[in-house]
Amino acid sequence: MKRDEKHVQALIVYITENMTNPFDVDNHPRQLINISTGLHASHDIEDSLLKSVETGRTKMKICVESSLSTDKAGSFYHLIQRSGLKTFEDMNPKVQLKCKSGQVVKGHLNPELVFRRALSLTKCRDDVSVETVLSYPICPIPTALFHDDGTMRKTNKSDFAHELENLVGSVPNIPPFDHSATVLIRDGMSLV
Repeated sequence: MKRDEKHVQALIVYITENMTNPFDVDNHPRQLINISTGLHASHDIEDSLLKSVETGRTKMKICVESSLSTDKAGSFYHLIQRSGLKTFEDMNPKVQLKCKSGQVVKGHLNPELVFRRALSLTKCRDDVSVETVLSYPICPIPTALFHDDGTMRKTNKSDFAHELENLVGSVPNIPPFDHSATVLIRDGMSLV
């Protein structure tokens, strides 16, 4: 019961310190706030949202003048250009995750939330330790494999081959082996 009360108090403190009551207009900060998450909008998203009505009117005027004009300059069936509005959705981009079943799911990935859940697992389960949790990168894109912009890091294939060669010795003939416990790597381009 004490633990439950402690969790309730921690939740109350988090809500009162980090979230804004959407119905109390007097205590609202000047920045725009997403009422579902409580996050403050960044400057570019705030500018985009505050100018959304003006942008919409401009796009509507362009559409009416080009598509609905009588001078045959445009066609009603032409594509309408995107407005380029940035919303709260752009603050936390979606990440594609693949399930064990092979299904691809798109969702938001908050590294802080993942870290908190992983740490709570270390408290609840004996087979998960803090060392195990902290041994993995806690970010939407693994920095060992990808740059921050999502492009893949380049590595020298020869460096990997040299490391493999250092681990094993040269054998003139392949000895009899157990097929279930042996891996054979063939790389025809390494000879070139």
